[in-house]
Amino acid sequence: MSSRRRIAYIDHDLNNFHADTYLELARSALRRRGFTIACCTATRAKAGRAWAAKAGVPWVDSVEEMKGGVDYAIVLAPDHPETHLALVREAVKLKVPLYVDKTFAPDHATAKRLFALADRAGVPMISTSALRYTDEVAAALREFGRERVMQVAIWADGGSFANYAIHPLEMAISILGPNVVEARRHRSGTLNRLELVYRDGRLATVFSWPNCRAPYGGILATPKQARCVEVQSPIFRNTLSAIMDFFLSGKEIIDRKETLIIRKILDLCAKPGAASIRS
Repeated sequence: MSSRRRIAYIDHDLNNFHADTYLELARSALRRRGFTIACCTATRAKAGRAWAAKAGVPWVDSVEEMKGGVDYAIVLAPDHPETHLALVREAVKLKVPLYVDKTFAPDHATAKRLFALADRAGVPMISTSALRYTDEVAAALREFGRERVMQVAIWADGGSFANYAIHPLEMAISILGPNVVEARRHRSGTLNRLELVYRDGRLATVFSWPNCRAPYGGILATPKQARCVEVQSPIFRNTLSAIMDFFLSGKEIIDRKETLIIRKILDLCAKPGAASIRS
C-alpha cells in the first residue's frame, strides 16, 4: 500500500461535525485504508488553528503551503456553501482530486462555475450528501433493479430547509437519476414536501422536515413490489469510503448532472409553488 494517501482539509472554520467525523473515521474505522488528514487550513484562521491543535492535525497558513505535500483535498464548510467558490478556487491549484462537501453551491449558477474551475485546472471533483450512500437503499436496488423503480418517497429531518433539504433530495436523485422536468414545493408550516416529475413518468416525493425528530428513510416502489427502508447504516463511514475510492481512481464517481439538478431543484423550490426544469 502506498504511503502517499495524504488528504488536505480546506475549510471556512473547521469547527464543524463533518471535519471531526471524517478525521475520526480516517483514524479508526477506515484506518486500514491508509489515508491521513495530513494538514489543514481555514479562512477563519484563529478558530482553525485552535481546531488543528486540538485535533492533532498540522496547520498551514495557506493552500500554497500544501503544494507537494498532499495527494487529495477536501473542501468542507458544510454549513457555508457561499464560501465554496473561493475555497475551490484555491483548492484546484493543488492539482489533486477534490471532494467538496454538501451543499455543493449556494445556487445553480455557482455550481456550474465550480465545475468550470475544476475543468480548467484538470482536477476531478465530486460532491454529495451522505444520504447517497445508505446500505438499505443499495440492498433494495440490488433486489429490485434500479431501472424498475418507478416511484420513491423519501423523508428526513434536520435544521433549515436551505441546509438540510439536500439530504432527502440527494437520496431521491441518486435512485431515479437527473431527468426531472417539473418540481413543486408544498409547505405546511415548517414541514415541506417536494414533488418531482420525470421525463419518463417516474415520480419522487421528497419530505424535508426541519426541527422535527424523524428517521431518515423512504419507500421504493416498482410495478410489482415496494420496500420501506429506515436508514440505520453508517452513512458517514460509507461516504468517506466512497470518497477514498474516488481519490484512488481519480475518476468522478457521481454524475455531474445529478449534482447540478439537485442544486437547480433547490433553487426553484426556494419558495412554494411549481416550476418547469429547463436545461
